Amino acid sequence: IDTSTAAVTSIGDPDIGTTTAGPRWDGSTGQSYLTSTDCSSSTLYTIDLASAATTRVGSSTGTCIVALAIDSSGAMYGVDATLGTLVSINKATGSVQTIGSLGVETGFQVGFVAMDVSPADDSLWLITSDYLYAVDRTTGSAQAIAAGTPVAAFAFAILPAATDTIFTDGFDGS
Repeated sequence: IDTSTAAVTSIGDPDIGTTTAGPRWDGSTGQSYLTSTDCSSSTLYTIDLASAATTRVGSSTGTCIVALAIDSSGAMYGVDATLGTLVSINKATGSVQTIGSLGVETGFQVGFVAMDVSPADDSLWLITSDYLYAVDRTTGSAQAIAAGTPVAAFAFAILPAATDTIFTDGFDGS
């Protein structure tokens, strides 16, 4: 998306499955990642943002990863929608380690689920179709911050001389 004009240019289709999470960019390495899942296993990929070409990193069985986030140190986190847990993801193998229960509904019945890390303070945030949560990375516990308009996208950006802005693509459900 051209940030000056809002013109959208398609770079390609990663063609990795119907349920995907990401892409998320790792500022510590410059690599971008995304996942696909059929909720019996989840596969981590690297993605070339210029061509949409993907490279399989690895899979984890028994997982349903529907959201990704990467902090400033390069640690990758995910949401397992089936179990409602925060997980850490090994970027070299795609293996998953459970951190803890989020304590909120993350299954497909809630619709949209996404995560991102605030670049201002490295805090982890989760959004479901219409709630924003702060997430404790050591326990997995999610604390409701606000209810709001249902969204279909979620990311942080740092704007020059401004505080964090959360960008969403909302819909009113009608």
